[in-house]
Amino acid sequence: MPNALQCFMTYLSMNTKYIMAFTAFACLGSGCNSEDIPGQDGCHNNQCLSWMEELQKSEATWEETAPPSYNYRIESSAAHQSGTSMFYSVYDGAVTQRIFSTWQGEPKKLQTNWQETENELGSHNETFGIDKHSYGVWTMEGVYDFCRTKVLVKDLDDYEVTLDFDEDGYLKTCDHKARHCGEACSAGISIESLSEIVVFSD
Repeated sequence: MPNALQCFMTYLSMNTKYIMAFTAFACLGSGCNSEDIPGQDGCHNNQCLSWMEELQKSEATWEETAPPSYNYRIESSAAHQSGTSMFYSVYDGAVTQRIFSTWQGEPKKLQTNWQETENELGSHNETFGIDKHSYGVWTMEGVYDFCRTKVLVKDLDDYEVTLDFDEDGYLKTCDHKARHCGEACSAGISIESLSEIVVFSD
């Protein structure tokens, strides 16, 4: 026959998610310290929880209305009106092309550094110092995941975080910048263009 400790542990295992939900709700109402909030999606403060809700709504909008094939370009800024850009082509939910460029000036002048087709995707990552935390081989779903797991969870004592959406409700900007640091410290993504690819068939 189970003893009292076994019964208590069984209760905890069955009700952990409800306990965490209650604690998070209590913190939202009373302004707990960040350490008091359970790690929902990696969040440790109320602002992060709010951003996660906004991002989830935007991602749901994307999933409901996204075209099967599309082009998009994301951009990162550096100091002195310069930065880098990655153009993506997605067909039927899979990345088929990446084009990496640098830019400078205002208006921006793009200069293509390299291009990858479907069978070459990821081949330039090591040479150019590009990994999954900067410009991965991403569909838009990958961009949302990057924003959720790498940007919104930053410690707000150390970073300024920007989250913005376009007029259609799609993700537009998700970046962070170390506090007390200049423009060159900004990291994340800004979606500069997004367009459907219209495929004609005979």
